[in-house]
Amino acid sequence: MVVLLNLFDGVLTLYWVHTDVATEANALWGGLVTSSPVLFMAIKLAVVSVGVSFLYWAREHRLARIGLHVVFIAYGLVFAWHLTIAALVG
Repeated sequence: MVVLLNLFDGVLTLYWVHTDVATEANALWGGLVTSSPVLFMAIKLAVVSVGVSFLYWAREHRLARIGLHVVFIAYGLVFAWHLTIAALVG
C-alpha cells in the first residue's frame, strides 16, 4: 500500500508542479521534478520500494514494524494533502 501511495504522490507532485499549482518542497527533488520527470519517478519509486522492502524483511523486529506504520501514516498524510490541493484547485 505504501508503494501505491508513493506512486500516487509522485504522479500528483509532477502534475501540480508542471501545472504551476505548487512547487516541490523537498530541495533534493526540486530540480529533478522539473528537469527529468521520468528519472524523478524512477528514483522515487526505487528508493521507497527498497526502504519498505527492507522494513518488511525485518518485520520481526519491533522497530521495523513501527517504521512501517510511520511510513504508512506519513504517506496517508501526503495523500490527504494532495486531496486538499485538489479540492482547493478544483
